[in-house]
Amino acid sequence: MNCHVKIRAANESDVDKVIAYVAELRAERLPTILRYESIPTRDEELRFFRRFADDSADYFVAEVDDRIIGNLGIAIYEHPQTAHGASLGMSVLQSFRGRGIGTMLLTTALQWCEIRSLRRLELEVLSNNPSAQRLYERFGFVVEGRREGAVAVDGEFMDAIVMCRRMGPAA
Repeated sequence: MNCHVKIRAANESDVDKVIAYVAELRAERLPTILRYESIPTRDEELRFFRRFADDSADYFVAEVDDRIIGNLGIAIYEHPQTAHGASLGMSVLQSFRGRGIGTMLLTTALQWCEIRSLRRLELEVLSNNPSAQRLYERFGFVVEGRREGAVAVDGEFMDAIVMCRRMGPAA
């Protein structure tokens, strides 16, 4: 990789950089991620950050030259019967894909889960995103299910593929 990428936990002082990242990501209008028609306001983004304020969730950013180029949010399930697992969501700007940034973000997420002795890490990926599916599979994620036609992209219905990586003693 030609640039130095730093992975770190984000905080509220990053709000403007995160909004710029979200604006750039949404402008790509890629068919492989969920789309939104507007950019979050500062207040909306601050509320988003506050969801990661305790030890049960975290929000990481990938940064190059003080610019956010990727992110990963992870949260432990709230219900006591499912609190041994967490879910994640991740994105990387198109111009930085294929450079190991997703690998770096996922490695950080797995370390985060290990520290918390979690047993499951879950995610959903769209069926039209085979490169992301391969990345998750390299990290030990397996397909557990499929939500057929769950997401409409440009008038075409895509499946949401449910994947899980088991961790801990029963992995």
